[in-house]
Amino acid sequence: ISTAADRITLTLPEPLLPATSRAMTSIEVWLDGRRIEDAVRSDGGIEVLLQSGGARSTVLLEIQLGRPWVPVGMMGLAGLDRLTLVPPEFAAGVQQRRFYWEVHLPSGQHVVVPPRRWTAQQRWDWGSLGLERRPLVPRNALASWVRANAGQERDVGQDAVDTGLVSHRALYSGVGSPGIETLWMAATWLLVLAVSGPVLAIGLVMVYLRVARSAWLVIGVASVLTVLAAVWPGLAPMLVQGALPGVGLALMAAAMRGLIRLPAPVAQRLPAGSSVTRGVPPPSLIVARSAIHHSESVTTPGRSAS
Repeated sequence: ISTAADRITLTLPEPLLPATSRAMTSIEVWLDGRRIEDAVRSDGGIEVLLQSGGARSTVLLEIQLGRPWVPVGMMGLAGLDRLTLVPPEFAAGVQQRRFYWEVHLPSGQHVVVPPRRWTAQQRWDWGSLGLERRPLVPRNALASWVRANAGQERDVGQDAVDTGLVSHRALYSGVGSPGIETLWMAATWLLVLAVSGPVLAIGLVMVYLRVARSAWLVIGVASVLTVLAAVWPGLAPMLVQGALPGVGLALMAAAMRGLIRLPAPVAQRLPAGSSVTRGVPPPSLIVARSAIHHSESVTTPGRSAS
């Protein structure tokens, strides 16, 4: 903060006030690497005295708030959580130029809906288990910014930046006041279930229904997916990886159906002129008594045939 005043005054957001947040574990205020005692008032206000003497000076003010993570399922669905990011309020006359907001995600959680007005500062890169989102600004750069405190060293054992860091980090930035923003997080199992389930259903329909395998229908579905990937490029790699189990199961179902429905063997036709011995039953003859009498050809005793 660059100021010529003799004090800095700001107010904590209401969800983080000590009187309303029973789960709050600690609130610490650091000025140029030195911890300031009794800087937090009971009403949530923070007041830090400066020794400027009317001359403009630049100081580094850090406010560390520690609280346990309590997952709360949204809309009755476990694994889907909403996190509201509320910045502290400075006194009137303070001009905020730029901010960086880093979110440390719990293990197994992924941001599916980022803040609307903030700019994401991360890119997709290959990791040990596939594609991972990594901040553009590395951790050591952020730590150096926080530790750049007018040439004074931080007390040994006190490192607010590296405390509680986890593997999943989301970094956002913006110009001016951050304002209140909300992001949605989803667990890994819920993400895989929500994406692989429809993919598996579509795959089974294509396996068992011939009309679903028409070229026009396949091209139409591929076009829709391409447009969605272009609209949400930040989520496309995550959704593709979540759909891999569904694609694998659909391919397995297609292979099993192909093995079950093998074509029946065709009877071999013999060429003409081949020597084949066949058993033919003997013909049965029916002999019937037949008496045909002609008066002209009958010889009667005592009469001449002429």
